[in-house]
Amino acid sequence: MTEKLISINNLSKEFLVNNNKICILKNINFNIFKGDVISISGPSGSGKSTFLNILGLLDSVFNGTYDFLNFNVNHLKSNEKNIIRNKSIGFVHQFFYLIPELTVLENVSLPNLILNNNMKKSNDLAKEIIVNCGLENQMHSKPTYLSGGEQQRVAIARALINNPELIIADE
Repeated sequence: MTEKLISINNLSKEFLVNNNKICILKNINFNIFKGDVISISGPSGSGKSTFLNILGLLDSVFNGTYDFLNFNVNHLKSNEKNIIRNKSIGFVHQFFYLIPELTVLENVSLPNLILNNNMKKSNDLAKEIIVNCGLENQMHSKPTYLSGGEQQRVAIARALINNPELIIADE
């Protein structure tokens, strides 16, 4: 049997806009198992990014329960969420969020460096991923010198470096 990665029960999210409550997510229930590939689609403004931010532990203001790897994450402290995100969740954000002062190698290796505090190991792993993403000639370039597609591949490489249990790609 495949291990459960995520369990969501009665998840709801509301925003207050001009003293009006806007319900963006309402009573969502589902499970995701390791190895599942899930696509979330809908019109602009329908709550897709909000939902992904909840799954990625970036947004913790919601109703309902969220279990990640059979562990309830509803009441985790900020530093506990940071540890889980770095180790177990890889992000490819809509706008990539690469650090412009860092090279491709440094951007990709940073999450692993934070995880294991070993520069050589992090750089070696990052180099391997960068080559696999077809960016070996851009390894020492800064993001501003890359095309949009190359920046996207850097963001993907960065998301993969810690071999996460969950990869969230927002568009």
